[in-house]
Amino acid sequence: MQVVNECNQVLTNAEVYELLDGIRKSKRAVGQRNSALKNLATLTHTAHKFLAEQTPAPTQTSSAITAFLTDIRQFNLSRQEALQLVNLCPRSPVEVHVIVDDCDQRLTDEQVQMLLDLVAKWFPDSSNST
Repeated sequence: MQVVNECNQVLTNAEVYELLDGIRKSKRAVGQRNSALKNLATLTHTAHKFLAEQTPAPTQTSSAITAFLTDIRQFNLSRQEALQLVNLCPRSPVEVHVIVDDCDQRLTDEQVQMLLDLVAKWFPDSSNST
């Protein structure tokens, strides 16, 4: 397999959810033509269902994600850590410690609580996160 278009950006679950939602809606309008489209429809449906039921992605907006990422810059987190905070929306200090490498050395208890407060502020409806 060859990489045709290299991508150096990562996507949040919310962005993937929106993309899959658009694909699902356009496939319904066009209809199923061949087995490749049926496989794509199955994959799209399964991934969309997982994101809808098991993650906070459906309730997240791009403006909330952008604001959250701006607010957490003060913590000097890696891009991957910031992405996981958005995708998982931790609700307890233990979850933050799992996401942030060497959290006990890099962040104080107060900073961990500040992160949790920011998650609650920007993603208040994220009750279906795992």
